Amino acid sequence: MIQRCQAHKCRNVANKLPDDLAKTVTKKMRAAYHAPSAIIAEAQLELDGAAGESLSQPSVAVSGTGTTAVSFYRTNPFTGIAVGGGTFGYGLRARPAGGSFGAYRPLSDGQDYPSPQANASQAGFLGDYSSIAASTAPGSDLVHAVWSDTRNISSAGPDEDIFMATVSL
Repeated sequence: MIQRCQAHKCRNVANKLPDDLAKTVTKKMRAAYHAPSAIIAEAQLELDGAAGESLSQPSVAVSGTGTTAVSFYRTNPFTGIAVGGGTFGYGLRARPAGGSFGAYRPLSDGQDYPSPQANASQAGFLGDYSSIAASTAPGSDLVHAVWSDTRNISSAGPDEDIFMATVSL
C-alpha cells in the first residue's frame, strides 16, 4: 500500500504483524524515516545485530568502486543496567554496488571493551568520535575509519582514546 503519511504507514504495517514483531518494526521504520540520508536509512533497515545487540552511531561512505561502507559501534547485550551495563566494539559492513551487505568486520582490536560509564571523567563519551571516509579515486575500494574505544584501562576505569584503520573493501 502506498501512503504519503509516515505515521499511517507505520500504523498500517504494524497492524499486519504479530504483536511481538510490530513494536520492533515500527521503531525501525521511524528511525529510517528520520535518518539524515537515504543511504543511512537503508543501512539502518538492513543491518541488524544479534538478539540483545545494539548497532549505534553509524557512519556511511561510498568508495570509488561504488561500494557502500557503514561503520558503527556494536554494543553487546546489557547485563541489566540501563546505561553502561554492556560491552562494545567497533566495526563495519560493506555492500558492493547493487549487492547485499556482507558480514560484520571488526575494526577495533577487541569486541568486548567495557562501557566508559564506570569512569566518571569518561562517562557518556562512547560514540563521540566515530566516522568513516572513502577514497573516491576511480577503482579504489579503500575506506578510512576513526573511532574511540576503551582498550586502555586505568585505576579510574576505562579510558577512551582515538583509533584509526584503513580497510580495503
